[in-house]
Amino acid sequence: MGLGFTVLPAYAVSAFRKPKLIKAHSLENPASETLYLALRRTQLAPARVRFIIGEMEKWL
Repeated sequence: MGLGFTVLPAYAVSAFRKPKLIKAHSLENPASETLYLALRRTQLAPARVRFIIGEMEKWL
């Protein structure tokens, strides 16, 4: 067994239907990481993946 955590945007935490089941912590110093996308050149990405890529491109 181990401890786990997930990093979520604040709006996802506030939209969670059962807030008593989760614990949210704020960081004193905001953190950010570069997001990378890797796809196989020889395979067409599924529609769900292409949708997410399109949504991500709107924010770039």
